[in-house]
Amino acid sequence: MANYILGTLPNFLYPGADCVIGGELPQFTGAIAGDEHVNTMTGELANFTGAIVANTGRFADVLGTFPNFEGSIVAESGRLATLSGTLQNFTGQIAATQSKLAIISGTLPNFTGSIAAQFVNVGQILGTLPNFSGYLTSLGTFYILSVNPALRGVTEYSNYAFDSFFEDGGNYYGINSAGVYLLTGTMDAGTAISAYLTSGRSALGGNTEITVTDAFLLTDLNGSMDLTLYADDSVAGQTYNRAGVGAVSSKQFKCALGVKGHEWKWKLANRAGAYFDVRRLELLFNKWSKR
Repeated sequence: MANYILGTLPNFLYPGADCVIGGELPQFTGAIAGDEHVNTMTGELANFTGAIVANTGRFADVLGTFPNFEGSIVAESGRLATLSGTLQNFTGQIAATQSKLAIISGTLPNFTGSIAAQFVNVGQILGTLPNFSGYLTSLGTFYILSVNPALRGVTEYSNYAFDSFFEDGGNYYGINSAGVYLLTGTMDAGTAISAYLTSGRSALGGNTEITVTDAFLLTDLNGSMDLTLYADDSVAGQTYNRAGVGAVSSKQFKCALGVKGHEWKWKLANRAGAYFDVRRLELLFNKWSKR
C-alpha cells in the first residue's frame, strides 16, 4: 500500500512517492508526495526543507524533530493532515482541502505560517506556538440549525462551532465534541453579530389580493432594525427602517401602498449588530376586490 524509507540515509535527496520517511535522514531536503494511504515523515530529518503532499492519502503527517523544516504540508483529500513535534524553524503552512483533521501541534517556536482547511471537520492549532502570527481559515461554509419543537421555530447559524444549545439558570451554553461552553457577550470574536427573523409565506387575505398598509412591531431594540416585506415571488421586497434606544416600545412602519400580492412574508434584521428582542409583529392590510 505504501513505500517505506527507514533508517539512516545521510545523503538521501530523492523525493519519494507514496511513502513513509522515518529514521535519521540528516541531509534530506526533498519532498514526499503520494496518492496512497499513508504519507508520513517521522524521526530526525535535521535539514529537511521540502514539502509533504498527500493527494488522496489517508494520512499526511510531519512528526518528530525537523529543526530546519521550512516547507509545507498539503493534504488535498487526506483524512489526517498534521504537523507535530519539534519544528524549530517551521515557517510554512498546512493546507487541508478535504481532510477530516487539519492540526498543528507540539513545539513550533517560530511558526508564522497558516493553516487552511476547506471542508474539514476539525481545524485546530494546539501546543506551543509563541510566535504564530498567521491565520486559521475554513473556506467552506457550514450551517447549524437549532430547532425548538414547542415553538415551531428554527434558528440557523453559519460557521458556528456548536451542534447543540441549552439554557440553564438564565445562562446559555453551546456544546461540541470538545466540551461545553458558556455563551456570553454581544460580539462574535470582536465582530458585530448580524441577526434576522423571517417568516414563511402566508395568504393573509385568503384567495384575495391584499396590500399591507402598516406594520406594528413591539420590541426591545437598542440600535437600528429593518423590516422587509415580500409579496408573492418578490426577491428584493420593500425595506423600512426604525431605531430604538433600549426600551420596549411599539414601532410603526408605513408601507408602500402600491404593492399587491396573494402571499406575503416578512423579515426583521438588525443593523450593525444592534440588540433586539421581538415581542409581537402585527400587519394591517387592505383587501382588493373586483367589481
